[in-house]
Amino acid sequence: MSARAKTHEIAGQGLTGQEFTYCRELMLRFDPTKAARAAGYSKPEKTGSALMRRPHIVAALQHLRAEQLERLEIDADDVIRELARVGFSNIFDFYRIGDDGEPIVDLTAAEEARGRVVKSFRVRETQYVSGEVRKTLHFELHDKMKALELLARHFGLLHDNLNVTGIPGPDEQRKAIEDLTPAEAAAEWSRMVQEA
Repeated sequence: MSARAKTHEIAGQGLTGQEFTYCRELMLRFDPTKAARAAGYSKPEKTGSALMRRPHIVAALQHLRAEQLERLEIDADDVIRELARVGFSNIFDFYRIGDDGEPIVDLTAAEEARGRVVKSFRVRETQYVSGEVRKTLHFELHDKMKALELLARHFGLLHDNLNVTGIPGPDEQRKAIEDLTPAEAAAEWSRMVQEA
């Protein structure tokens, strides 16, 4: 029996074996093309995105995501809270100024929640010719601007399509041009040429 003939059920959606594998892989890989390739589709570049438009696939994926969030005990507030931690993090939560005026890394004030905003952390040991050994701490915080952008999008503070009231867009301009008589179009053309 082929993989195509087998039917799997997810949230009342009947899926072929390949579709079922695709959904499971997409939950792991987050990439439609890679998921389609792993599911054995011959043209994963086209099929991966095409599957994302099929209502029964979308319903199955929504169900799988809901199950995953329940298993992980994560909700939307947890995600927003974590983005806010990163977005409003401050490098000075990890530094203090020493008596000599030099910055000193001070992690004693960094509570566990703040520690989650650290992307990478490493200690470098350098030995000098004099025999002195110095340890240098390097750390990088997660991308603050990306977190703020995601928060702004979530709260509707960013709009990708600029719509300025009173200025006709391309569709309105085309319609206005199409509605002109030949004489009106010629007059409009003359007016535009004179203004230029």
